[in-house]
Amino acid sequence: MLLSQGSLLKEDSMRGVFPEKAAVKYSFPLPEGSPLWLRRSFRWFQGAMGEDHKTGIIYGMVNWIVCVPSLVSYAHIVFPQPVFRPFLPMVVKAYFLSSAVMQVVMTFLSDVEFSIGQIQDVGLIFLAGMVRTIVKWGMNEEDPLTAEELIATSVYQCAGSTLVVGLALIIIGRLQLIQYVQMLPLPVIGGYLGYIGYFCFAAGLGIGSGREVNDPSSLLQLFDAELALKMSLLMVMALIMIFVHFKVKHFLAMPVTLVLLPVAFFLCAAIVGVSLEDCRAKGLVPYPRGSSSMEEMWAIINYEDVQVNYLYGQFANVVGLIIIVTFGSSLDITAIQAELPARKLDYSKELTAIGWGNLCSGCVFGATGSYIFSQTIFSAKRSVKSRFNGIVVALGEFLLFALPVDILKVLPNAYVGGIMCLFGVDIMNDWLVESRKLMSRTEYLLVWISFGCTMWLTSVQTFGVIEGMALGTAVAGLFFCVPVCQGPRQVA
Repeated sequence: MLLSQGSLLKEDSMRGVFPEKAAVKYSFPLPEGSPLWLRRSFRWFQGAMGEDHKTGIIYGMVNWIVCVPSLVSYAHIVFPQPVFRPFLPMVVKAYFLSSAVMQVVMTFLSDVEFSIGQIQDVGLIFLAGMVRTIVKWGMNEEDPLTAEELIATSVYQCAGSTLVVGLALIIIGRLQLIQYVQMLPLPVIGGYLGYIGYFCFAAGLGIGSGREVNDPSSLLQLFDAELALKMSLLMVMALIMIFVHFKVKHFLAMPVTLVLLPVAFFLCAAIVGVSLEDCRAKGLVPYPRGSSSMEEMWAIINYEDVQVNYLYGQFANVVGLIIIVTFGSSLDITAIQAELPARKLDYSKELTAIGWGNLCSGCVFGATGSYIFSQTIFSAKRSVKSRFNGIVVALGEFLLFALPVDILKVLPNAYVGGIMCLFGVDIMNDWLVESRKLMSRTEYLLVWISFGCTMWLTSVQTFGVIEGMALGTAVAGLFFCVPVCQGPRQVA
């Protein structure tokens, strides 16, 4: 609703991703005497790739370091149930692969040559809700599903939903329908995004404590004396990350923090005489699960284990997922546009690129995603002008997918949980606190009403996000029908 100006940015958009002419330095000329067609093709390729590739490669490595632990955390969000724990390393590998594929697609289809496009949190609540519903259905039958059937059905549900989202985004982008999706009231979306923040924060607490944390009443169990060590470690990790994120402005601060925290954990454990096996026995570090070889991927993508009848009952959730990812992607594009005032981005073209990224992610059993606008803006501020920024991220993720390594066994639970707590605090701060500057008092009140509706309905149902958003939209409609409630607003 407050992003309608995005539809005005279609004209005077940049030329395609492969411009015929570009002001770049051809630092790798072909030998003299090369055929004319080869020289033209080479200049065309160099123009498409941008310039200053050394800087692109350096910041690509920085962005890769930030992306890896985020993807591990997202796997825990979508598949938090104990029945999935033996399969988590394979889910993480699937997320590495799908994010790598999405990054490649968006790197070459976006006009933003330094863009970072990955699986991200906006759509993960819907996917997690779908998985939670499948587990509920599968566990309540007289003949319950096996763990293999549950994981295969859930993975196919997420992949199929992601593929459908990709197709929908491509259609919306090609038909230039983005302005209609933007008509959804921003306070309702803000309340939903605020709930995403709480969901991520609660997921972080659950990962760090080993307990299932959902509605606010479940937080009371975290005061158990048996969890004192786990919660202390989680609090320390989370507070360090939050401090660095909000207070330390150096571009290497967060990547270095993310690398050093696990190292510091194991170093401190060794100093106090606690072995790795002791850490695992105390639930501080996961046990290794299998060999993490490519053959084990079959356990989560075996179509023979899929209960197809379970997939048909999620239609409303898929529709909601399309709406949320479309709106969230629009917000991402708007944030990037705000940081690039000298350039006019074509919203429809960028949304189409996101659609192709999601379609390809679904084809490799991944999850929904979009621009990671914070890392894209970070790259812009560092004057990155090379597509090698995204290529390096993708290559690093491909490598983690291909290597027979279980990365979870070297990441303490408090570390992964701390990352999720950081995400939660950051998102809640943006939408439940800082959003006050973008809207009137009434709209800000509606953000909290929408947040409360979603929180309440998700606490009394297996999955109440759709109902919560619908109730928030109805309340917003009542408010906006009263002229006195419509005070002056700022445009996002």
